[in-house]
Amino acid sequence: MIIDTANALSANFQTEGQNCEFAITFKSRGGSGDAAINRDYMPGLKVLLARLASIGAVMKDVTLDSGPARSAIAAGTMSPDQLRLPETSGLALASLDTDELCNHISRQQKKINVTEDVGTNDGKSSGGNGTRRIRLDISTSDIWSAKGLDAFLRYGHTVPDISPMTLADSDWKEGFLSWHETLRTGEKVGKDSYYFPSENVRVKIGPRLVNGVPVTRFGIGRTGKDWVVEINAPNIPGEEYGLAAIAIDSVGRRWLLRQGILHENGLSRRIDKHFGDLTGLRSVDVRDTKRPWYPVELLESGVTSLPRGTLEFVKRCGFARTPAGAAGFSHAELFGAAEIAGSYILKASHRVEQEVTRKQGYVWEALEKLAKQNDARLTKPRHAMGYEVDGLVDNAGEKFLLEIKTTVLASDVYTGVGQLHLYEQLIPAVDGARKILLLPGTLGEEIKAAVSSTGIAVLAYDMGYRNDTLVIRFPEETCLFFGFLPSTANVEEK
Repeated sequence: MIIDTANALSANFQTEGQNCEFAITFKSRGGSGDAAINRDYMPGLKVLLARLASIGAVMKDVTLDSGPARSAIAAGTMSPDQLRLPETSGLALASLDTDELCNHISRQQKKINVTEDVGTNDGKSSGGNGTRRIRLDISTSDIWSAKGLDAFLRYGHTVPDISPMTLADSDWKEGFLSWHETLRTGEKVGKDSYYFPSENVRVKIGPRLVNGVPVTRFGIGRTGKDWVVEINAPNIPGEEYGLAAIAIDSVGRRWLLRQGILHENGLSRRIDKHFGDLTGLRSVDVRDTKRPWYPVELLESGVTSLPRGTLEFVKRCGFARTPAGAAGFSHAELFGAAEIAGSYILKASHRVEQEVTRKQGYVWEALEKLAKQNDARLTKPRHAMGYEVDGLVDNAGEKFLLEIKTTVLASDVYTGVGQLHLYEQLIPAVDGARKILLLPGTLGEEIKAAVSSTGIAVLAYDMGYRNDTLVIRFPEETCLFFGFLPSTANVEEK
């Protein structure tokens, strides 16, 4: 069964495989009326192909896999090559019209006549049907579990209810290790240490092991000695006595979960009973457990995507520690280092090595130059725990608190709005500043109005390349908002 725009399609399939190699058996259509099975064969196959395309899957082959076809192979009357559909090999689905591919698959099925009898040229044969059972051999660029891929193909990105979950007592190590690969997509700042500038979160993987899996420790800020939270493999998988676990949701997808307990350290006292209230996170129902569990990351999104769930979880844990630990910190004015432009090398994992431009750093440097030209000051106030704003502009006593994003994705907008309001509460130096969300482009009027209603102004900057050099420009409207002269708006980064 496939769900498409909240409608259930009668189209069944089975997914087998692991890591990046899978075989999907799409069942045949048959019967009529109330007795019909898989009656939505074509609409269902179109949805399935479109979802495979959305994750960058490659179609290796499509093979007729009907009962007569399998019998013909067993009898030796036909070879597997004869059952392979033409022009379905090595297809990068993201670059194709998948609806047309679906029609092509159906047309090619009709052309295959299956001979089941051995030793005859005119034995029993079947053919002419474009909705027969087929097998799609595919590969993905990301690591999936078979259950996770199956769930995505059936439900898409939205699943109505993920509870109750079940703690996994097998294949849990693969879940932790694939999660570690997502953590390594950050900027490398030390031996197995990584930093995510957009979220101001760093992670250290290992070297200590728990049950053969490296420990993972997370902190706020690029540097520091106190860790906000550890997320480590359990000593006894499938039991609730460890603080973290791999769990399977109601549709078979893998999740990383963490209990709501933060041990006492240099940042705060122990936090447990009030974890949910302090973080704003909601626990999920897990079978045969008494302690509350909180989702950290859906592990079916692949190794090339950012661990957005983990970064948000860590930030929430950091904010939870703030009230308890704030009494021990000085509220003296502190400033973080200026944003760094240039680029860094993102090491290859399951993708080729590539150079990643520090776009946020280029924006910061361009704005700093613009501020100096107008006798204004751009700084980066921070909390003693490491919470650090993107920028605070002081122009003749009028202050502007900035959150700089390098995309206009919904996730960046949501995060930026939350950060601006939280920094206002955490960092005295930004009190009274006008809150600015600085984006590389414009938002739709509806979302812009929604952001503005929270007391945040949405401003734009332009970003592009000239002779392989990233160029940042500030429109006149943005300059005037800060009280800067429009004539100094066009600032190029060298």
